[in-house]
Amino acid sequence: MNVRPFADTLLGRIRRAWGPGLLIWPSAGVVVENGAGHVLMVRRAYDGRWQFPAGFVDEGEAIEQTAGRECAEELGITVGALTCFGIVSSPGLATMTYPNGDTVQNVGACFCTKSWTGDIRLADPENIAFGFFPLDQLPEGISQVARAVAAHYGSYRAGGGFQMI
Repeated sequence: MNVRPFADTLLGRIRRAWGPGLLIWPSAGVVVENGAGHVLMVRRAYDGRWQFPAGFVDEGEAIEQTAGRECAEELGITVGALTCFGIVSSPGLATMTYPNGDTVQNVGACFCTKSWTGDIRLADPENIAFGFFPLDQLPEGISQVARAVAAHYGSYRAGGGFQMI
């Protein structure tokens, strides 16, 4: 899959006009779970933190398409059926400032799946590592929002219903 340069995306074009100030932007992330019940995480190149595969909605996409696209772009996999288990929007968790100064408050749909095809690999330079981890043994250096998503996914998986994060 060819990854478009950020500058060519809708968010990139808005950034050129708006500058680095706060934007509230829709996003999607995916908790991919393997047969052992471990979850797939990626380590971001820009800050070294572990996250779930995720990204911003691009023009013309439904949010579940974003979730699938991000898994393909970041890890080279095609995800199967996606279930939305929560929404993350808490400003304290979902607001981030990138190294270039851009600030975004994500309003993100949290999806999960146990189905994917393809060989997991680092498919773009945005990530420097990936791995599967038990929910109760997440890696050092996990982002605050990913830790919250993991905790809420655990609650959802245990029968806790839709999660607001």
